[in-house]
Amino acid sequence: MTAETFRGTAALEDLKIVLLGGLARVSDKHRRILLAIVKIIISEFGWDYLPQIMPSVEGFDCSNTASAVPLARALLDSVYVVAKRFKTLNLCPTQEKVVACQTLCTHLPKFFALNDMYVFHLTFKVFECCTETFQQLSAVKQQTLPIPVALVDSWLTYLGGFPQAFHAAAVASGEDGYRLYVKCVKRIGSICFSILHDATKKKKAAATAHHFLKNFSKPFVQMWIQWLSFCLESKDRAMHRKSEIFALRFLKMATADEQLFRAEIQPVALQLLEKQLFPFLCFMDSDEEVFNDEEGLQEYAQYMLDENVLTGEFSQRQAASNTILAMIGGTKSFHDPSLLMGVLQIIHTGLSSVDGTEESAKRTFGFLHLLGVLRKQIRGIPDVWNGQMEVVLSTSVAPLIASPHVFLKCKAIYICQRYSKIPWTQEASFASFMSAMAGLLQDPDARVRLTTIDAMCTLLEMKRARRYLMHVLVPLVNECLGFLEKVQTTFLPLVLNYLAEHFAAELTPVLDRLVGALVQQFLAAAFDMTAQEQTLGADDDLRSYETLGLSSFQTITAINNIIMSLDYNKAALTSMLPDVVRLLTFVFQRADSFDYMDKAIEIFQHAAFMAKPIPECLWNLFPPVYHCVMNSGTGVDYFSKFEGAFDNFVSNSPEAFLGNAQVMQMTFAMCEKMLVGGVVANDDDISAAPQLIEAMLHQAKHCENPALMSPHLSGFVSLLLRALVNPDNQKRPVIVRMWLITAVMDAFYFDAAATLQIIVDSGAYPHFFNGYFEFFSAAINADQATGKKNKKNRTEAAEVLSTLTLLFRKVNILGLTSLLLVVTNPANLPANPQSASFDPAFVTAAVKMIHFCIEENFKMYTPRCKNLEISIEQVRSGYEEEKEEDYDEEDMDLEEDQEEDLVNAANDDHDEEVDDEDGVMAEATDDYYTPIDKICEVDFYGQWVVPVRSLLASGQQPAWGATVSSLMLGDAAISQAREASQKYIHLLALLEKEQEADHQRRSVAALQPAV
Repeated sequence: MTAETFRGTAALEDLKIVLLGGLARVSDKHRRILLAIVKIIISEFGWDYLPQIMPSVEGFDCSNTASAVPLARALLDSVYVVAKRFKTLNLCPTQEKVVACQTLCTHLPKFFALNDMYVFHLTFKVFECCTETFQQLSAVKQQTLPIPVALVDSWLTYLGGFPQAFHAAAVASGEDGYRLYVKCVKRIGSICFSILHDATKKKKAAATAHHFLKNFSKPFVQMWIQWLSFCLESKDRAMHRKSEIFALRFLKMATADEQLFRAEIQPVALQLLEKQLFPFLCFMDSDEEVFNDEEGLQEYAQYMLDENVLTGEFSQRQAASNTILAMIGGTKSFHDPSLLMGVLQIIHTGLSSVDGTEESAKRTFGFLHLLGVLRKQIRGIPDVWNGQMEVVLSTSVAPLIASPHVFLKCKAIYICQRYSKIPWTQEASFASFMSAMAGLLQDPDARVRLTTIDAMCTLLEMKRARRYLMHVLVPLVNECLGFLEKVQTTFLPLVLNYLAEHFAAELTPVLDRLVGALVQQFLAAAFDMTAQEQTLGADDDLRSYETLGLSSFQTITAINNIIMSLDYNKAALTSMLPDVVRLLTFVFQRADSFDYMDKAIEIFQHAAFMAKPIPECLWNLFPPVYHCVMNSGTGVDYFSKFEGAFDNFVSNSPEAFLGNAQVMQMTFAMCEKMLVGGVVANDDDISAAPQLIEAMLHQAKHCENPALMSPHLSGFVSLLLRALVNPDNQKRPVIVRMWLITAVMDAFYFDAAATLQIIVDSGAYPHFFNGYFEFFSAAINADQATGKKNKKNRTEAAEVLSTLTLLFRKVNILGLTSLLLVVTNPANLPANPQSASFDPAFVTAAVKMIHFCIEENFKMYTPRCKNLEISIEQVRSGYEEEKEEDYDEEDMDLEEDQEEDLVNAANDDHDEEVDDEDGVMAEATDDYYTPIDKICEVDFYGQWVVPVRSLLASGQQPAWGATVSSLMLGDAAISQAREASQKYIHLLALLEKEQEADHQRRSVAALQPAV
């Protein structure tokens, strides 16, 4: 029976009666089972039984404690199940839940008379739902308290006094009683933190929050300071974790209100830090669990990630760190800057009193942690950052990396990493520091080596440090590979990803083994994830699954970075191709590989780019990709990326590609599906089809056997013509039609006579040319004053001009010139009478279009040549831009309102940045490499200009002659444009040559002994 068929039946009503009646008669354990059923019915059928049981709350008799306690527990449990839904905004009608909460707040206090800790806990849970409901009233501009002031005051007074009043009795009641007591305090912490957060952070806080801040916040600050003292004296620290975090968060929030800060925090800030906050920074029992298990590398790797994230509050150490930062961070104008110097003095005294004992080491751990937390604040004090920190690091921190206590050694390594980018003034000290850090890769303790691996990535960001660390790159990778088999984490793949991205040349000796290990790691993780998908349920299972997913993504990213770095190391690529193909086959054959498809295609694309000719193992990937596009549908969403790989196939093995009938059939089928198959796809993926056709035409034109393309020309040109008139494509942005038209221009460049004949035979003449010249009318008539046009036409014309990139202009020059060489020479015309009478107006328009493209390209070549010359000089000199160090992602002590601003800022559309220095703008087609890159389009145009000038000089006047004669560019203009184009082509080739030479120099230098 489904939920819908069960709705409204007598059976459902009977079940409700049985459940409500049974809740008061069963044990606590069985009641939890019944409440789980009640929750399902509430969720599925909107059951609100609160009006039915509210009279029982109002008339509850607490005089007979023995019988009242079980009834109170059952009643409050039942109330909480409904009231919990009040906390979710708009889940229940506002007025109804406000009335219910007003009634509950009035009658709940009577349950305190039962003096039962379980009843206390349930009462606080229900009251929390009420306070959350009242805080929501700020959204409806509630200006008065929702319940009488006296009632509010009595509640808050009781909550504030509860921890002290019941502490002694709870301690004496045994473990179970004390555990319930701590839960009560934790619930109080949740209530008052939520209220104070609204009072200090919301611009329009509820009246309840304002009342609390004005009248009760000060005693609550004292109460939570006292509670932290209670917790620190307890032997079972783990039990108090959540209540401690709420207490710490409350104190942090108290620093956001000026009066509260000045009255309760500022006068005792340093004392508060030393007695109640600092102990949470020290090495604790929870840390010992990680360090005592010598085989627990997996747990330690997660511990490293958790400990080094300063923005969360999932542990007492994180919460205490954030509270300290809030006290001294200076995010408010009323904060006291002198507190920071006081804290630094505490750290200095602490680090100066290390005596080698374990207890001292645990406290030193806390001082180091505090030093790490304050990095951003210390950077704001020039005298400390620029001078004193070098002394502190050299004399107080660096020596601790030799500590016999592994936990202290690891923390010292982390602090050395955090402060490694200070402005070192003594090269000898810097060299000694780097040498000591590098030596830790040989430490016998695996945790130390793992921590050092993380630190090395930061150190290697400094160009100054690399001369001291290059010799450890290969050992560093070897260490990472050794840990990959033992630790399942995102951390190691992230490190390998960084190393592969920045130091592939230096890692040449181990790249082959590195890729093999990473591929094996990826496939093993994928196998484990598939197995876990069947058993997902518990939070731990989900966390493990997510970790595997993130680790797999970092792994395939690292493989991608390695492959991308092999531009000048074809031997290495050849040796690792079998592993790469194994990886790609796995991803392409899984329709649900969305998380990895992007990176897999990039690997596929670059492997095909490097492999010349394309080896058999890569050809074997063509059918799986074809299936991915045509059958699974997944490939449609990635077709623009697949096109890049196909382009590389036809570029590196043009004869093998164009001469393989099966490959050409598959290629045509994929292009047809994308262009006229009615697919739902992004514009980039649609545009990829004409790009692929262009690639084949370019390569065919310049390969040893161009005739291989001729049998397929009619099919592809006809497909482009169909795509141009397809209604779906006509609705798409200009860029899609630009690619389609440019592909036809490439067909003219490949074989103008045959292409023109195809256009005539298909009935597209003169319609195609009318459409072409109308599309580019803004370029053709650029030198003429235009009349009034409607807004749509003006907008589209401007978009056409902005989309007409250097590459598009170059292709149009080559295509139109090829066409002119045919249609202006009677001997070259096809036999068809219609093409023989080629419209002279088209000739004139074509010349105008060519001239516009030549002039626009000339404007771009000059500044681009300047930039290329700068880039070549930088490669020759070994110049590398230093990473900006004014900001560190770990320096995040943001308040919650600032966090919101950061999130909003992160959503700004700044993903695509363009370099417009010296008038040069990056264009979408800049990374599109073709054989025509080496063709000077002005020289090619000259092949038509020279004979036409001779023809006109001889006295012959074709129909287009007079107009074209008046349009001809002068010799000086043509010469300038030719020189600029040739220089640009030359500099591009020179830059590539210099980059290859630089790679070779770095590879050789990495094999030299360390300095």
